[in-house]
Amino acid sequence: MNLLRRIKWFWQRGHRGWAECDTWDFDSYLAGVLAGGITCLAENGRGHPCKEEPDKCDHGKAWKAELVEAAERFRKLHEDSFGADFEGKNKAQDEAFQWLARRVGHLWD
Repeated sequence: MNLLRRIKWFWQRGHRGWAECDTWDFDSYLAGVLAGGITCLAENGRGHPCKEEPDKCDHGKAWKAELVEAAERFRKLHEDSFGADFEGKNKAQDEAFQWLARRVGHLWD
């Protein structure tokens, strides 16, 4: 691969978070970024949503488990472990991104 293109893409990712080459398979790129970020939150995060009364809150144990599960969903999408099973991939993709839509405001540390 052309070294100048690789440098350009490196700069683009650092500057705006994505490069022109990422848009070729953008769903996979996003799934990989989300899998890595969500894994980091599960391993290192201290914040968690707690809708219950404070004395009933599990202080993030269920949230960590939810993050681990979501990260695995996005990792499978990124690795495209579905092969020719497009229906299975579409269902998994819908479930993963629906989870993200419900939880995006809680992804912080």
